Amino acid sequence: MNSPTRLTLQVELGDRSYPILIGESIQSDTALLQSHVQAQDILLVTNTTVGPLYAERVMSALAGKRVVDVRLHDPSLDMD
Repeated sequence: MNSPTRLTLQVELGDRSYPILIGESIQSDTALLQSHVQAQDILLVTNTTVGPLYAERVMSALAGKRVVDVRLHDPSLDMD
C-alpha cells in the first residue's frame, strides 16, 4: 500500500499489531478505513483543533458503524 502519497508503518506487537496510515485524504477513504476497522463500535478520539477539520470525514467513511466522537481540549490553545 505504499505510494508517493501514502505510507503504511506497521507497529509490531504480536497479536496486537496494527498499521499507522500516513497520507493525503486517508480520513475520507471509505474502502481503506473499512478494511482496517473491523469493529462495529468505534471511539474516535481527537482534539478541539483537529476534530473540526477531519472528524466528520472519518465518521462518514465509517458509515454503518456506531461511532462516538470525543473531542479533548487542545492545550496548545492556552499558550500565550
